[in-house]
Amino acid sequence: MVTTLAPGFPAPSVLPGQGLPDAVNTFLSGDLRAAARELDTLLARRTFRGDERTRADFLLGWISLRLGHYQRASAHFYRLRKLEEHPLREMAAHLEARADLLRGRPRTAIAECGQYAADFPDGRYSDECQLIRADAHLALGERAAAVELYQGFLDLNPDDQRREGISLRIAKALEDAGELKAAARSYRALFLEHHLPTTGLAADAALQRIEAEGLDLPTLSDDQLYVRACSLRDSGELEASYQLFCDLDDRHPAAGPEATVQWLLAAAAAIEQWIEDDRVNVDPCLQALAVIARRLAAADQEDAARELVRRTVESSGVDPSDLLWFADAAREAGDVAYATELERGLFDERRLSIHRIPDVVRAVLESDGPAAALELAERASELTLHERLLEVAQEAARSLGDDEALARWVALEAEAEVAREALRPPESEENEGDSGPERVKPGALRRIRTP
Repeated sequence: MVTTLAPGFPAPSVLPGQGLPDAVNTFLSGDLRAAARELDTLLARRTFRGDERTRADFLLGWISLRLGHYQRASAHFYRLRKLEEHPLREMAAHLEARADLLRGRPRTAIAECGQYAADFPDGRYSDECQLIRADAHLALGERAAAVELYQGFLDLNPDDQRREGISLRIAKALEDAGELKAAARSYRALFLEHHLPTTGLAADAALQRIEAEGLDLPTLSDDQLYVRACSLRDSGELEASYQLFCDLDDRHPAAGPEATVQWLLAAAAAIEQWIEDDRVNVDPCLQALAVIARRLAAADQEDAARELVRRTVESSGVDPSDLLWFADAAREAGDVAYATELERGLFDERRLSIHRIPDVVRAVLESDGPAAALELAERASELTLHERLLEVAQEAARSLGDDEALARWVALEAEAEVAREALRPPESEENEGDSGPERVKPGALRRIRTP
């Protein structure tokens, strides 16, 4: 629970002790403002002293930092840093520097980071202090010093999750310093290879800005564009990635369709992993998987498309609103029976859109015969008398040789046509546009629901 609320927060064993259970529990519940009020009340008591007071200072400093009360945070952390010995002293020292940077005191933050390095030569937060110093130098306009510190941090922490954001800061510092060629190189590296879609967008915008200032940028090679296509795919920009990949394929037809198929399979695997890791909004990802399945089918990879459709529907808990995507994909992959099964399931639950009902009846006619199609059409007629439903029902009745059923469906078609005519305004009214169509009796169109 502590990790969810505040990553990096100390263990409860070094937090406020037995005298502060209520304030600690309020903090752990996520109500930071209420916890701050409780701590303020406790710290105002003259009898509240010793180690518990020190721990309460730290907790109130942490909460103040989270709430954006940077001056208060700095004051609470300062009191801990001035102690000779305490388990939280080192952490408080680096957080004091962060709070002072955030409250607009970059020179103070730089000095405090220097003091931290002197007090804790092998400190756990040395790298974080380096970032604080870099941000502080950047705030002071000392771009060269900032770039050197940022780059040093990345050299020591190549896999840090903030890498792309820090790299963007380096590039922007170079751009602001007028070093456009160096900035363009940094931006281009991020434009080509990134994991966050916002990084690619920021780099693209920056490159356009630099080009508008008169700097000629070298043309990207196809190998470089391939790297970008993969980055777009892995960052979730699937449509842009696929389009770029197709453009590259068109320029290199000798590679054959295998390259496109491999891209589609890799994209599907990446999306399925995102869903499994609960890292994404599921609905658009499911729709993307359906689109990938359709493109696999179009690339003569019907088996892979069918497998992807069934695997996704059976394992991902597809919402009924998305099932039609997979029904279409299954049908294009030749899995007509499965597509019809999905659509019939939606029909039985009354979740199938009106304009799709005739398609389901048609599929049943082709797969299960006219008797099954007529039975389904009878149920469907309670919801709609769509022109295509009437057409397929009459076709089924003729195939079955059921003259009575055929006559009934022909009569329903005539009834539906009369109702439709009642909706059409006279020609004069259509031209003048000053009056609506003649009103029909309530219920006359109850069964006419065309899209």
